[in-house]
Amino acid sequence: MSPFARVGAKLIERGFSAIPIIPGSKRPGFNGRGLFDWQTRYSERLATELEIEHWSRADAGVGVVAGPASGDLVGIDIDTEDKEMVAALWGVLPPTPVHMAGQKGSTLFFRGPGIASQSFNVGGRRIVGIIGAGRQTVLPPTIHPSTGQPYRWCGEIALENIDPSELPELPSNVASLIANALTPFGYSEEPIRAPARGDMGAADT
Repeated sequence: MSPFARVGAKLIERGFSAIPIIPGSKRPGFNGRGLFDWQTRYSERLATELEIEHWSRADAGVGVVAGPASGDLVGIDIDTEDKEMVAALWGVLPPTPVHMAGQKGSTLFFRGPGIASQSFNVGGRRIVGIIGAGRQTVLPPTIHPSTGQPYRWCGEIALENIDPSELPELPSNVASLIANALTPFGYSEEPIRAPARGDMGAADT
């Protein structure tokens, strides 16, 4: 069974906007074809039973669209293994039982109504990404395109085993908290960039 066939329907039943991912990539789609309208379509509604059935028969990984369609789901993608940075970031975020790992770092999942997508760079390298409305992230058990190994859940529970309302809520000033945590490491504030159409917003990019 493909990763989407294994958990896609369960995620949607829980209230998350799950979509297929082209194998060997972080791009929404299935059977090698892109799902080019995913941002406008699946940011507003969940997949239909027909779509779920079609995607489950296809060769596809699984991703989730953040924002209102997924009960205000927000991911915090920590894309570093620097122990001091990681400790500083975890120190300003609420504890969450739902987090995963891919190639490096981790992605933590929360509920965050109205929290916008934003990236935080240190030394010209992306360290943290807030995955909010209009973006998506790839989920286990999809195979990571760089490592050839599956993404894996590292927390107490997988996303498909929890409802959006049960996720811990992020404070509305989470962007400021992250910025303050990264300031000692050389972070300086940059203009907030709205996600561009086609921006896949996948974890650990």
